[in-house]
Amino acid sequence: IVVYNTVPRDTHRTPAAVEPSTAPRIVMVGTVQDRKGVDLFSRVTELARAKGLPWRFSWIGWRTPRIGRDTLLSDRVEWMGALSRQRVREELAASDAFFLSSVDDPMPLSVVEAVQHRLRVVTYHRIGSREVLEGAPGYRSFTEYTPEAALAALDAVLAENISEERYREVEELFDTPAFTHRMSLALGLPMPGAVGLPAGPEGGEGGFAAALDQQVAHRVVEFREHFRAGREEEALRVGTEILRRRRPTDVLLGMADLHARRGRGADALQLLGAAVCTGAERSRVWREVARIAELVGPEGRTLHRFARLETLRLRMRARSRGAGTPT
Repeated sequence: IVVYNTVPRDTHRTPAAVEPSTAPRIVMVGTVQDRKGVDLFSRVTELARAKGLPWRFSWIGWRTPRIGRDTLLSDRVEWMGALSRQRVREELAASDAFFLSSVDDPMPLSVVEAVQHRLRVVTYHRIGSREVLEGAPGYRSFTEYTPEAALAALDAVLAENISEERYREVEELFDTPAFTHRMSLALGLPMPGAVGLPAGPEGGEGGFAAALDQQVAHRVVEFREHFRAGREEEALRVGTEILRRRRPTDVLLGMADLHARRGRGADALQLLGAAVCTGAERSRVWREVARIAELVGPEGRTLHRFARLETLRLRMRARSRGAGTPT
């Protein structure tokens, strides 16, 4: 389970303009230092100028001493220094694209703030933000850390509008309720407001384990037969008996499916949380969690979006490993 940091929704934000201006403004927020890509940002600025593009570049953040002797600090960039929170909001709202020039940033929260302002976003492909924004209209990453590649990504992203749905999903992923939910899953804590399953006669609920004791293995087979045949009452009865001893992933998902279809959203969500904690077949489990959470309705909307993003993240990681590229 990946527990991202939290960025509460900014109720005071003003969205950026839907269409970019005739002289697009490109902004970066962060301390001025080499790791944040100040050299690349400056060189992209110079390249845009050389190509006759009417783009404006601004950098918000205080200058640090961590700047190399050969680092370019273009005088065509508007170096704005450190600003108040309210002023940063105003500057983001007055921009057209957010260009995160960092060469190394696991999950920059400034990108989430840019998403909150509905800015187009460009990052290097090794930045963590790509995991949650890849494929979203309004986002581009560049695979070569060069001014030419970054400029091409900016040019492409300025030509399209953002996806309100995908941006809202990212907002929710980093919002406080989502953080609480993921942290509860990671620590094996009950979900807020959830009621635990009753302990069985043998005492305790057992661990969230995918492996089954031999004494209950045959009951799992029985559960699957009832579930596939549509004998819901029998499936619920057998499934409950199994869960009093162990929590196999398939039974947890099946029980969650049954509860969701019967309108028992709280029970379904608790079981889905337990299924995720088993750690087995993560990609398949997250796909099933997304499907079942959608059945729950509004109560399961956050988990549904979570699961979709987690499935996408795992798929992208698998592709990266298969291609031999760093993650």
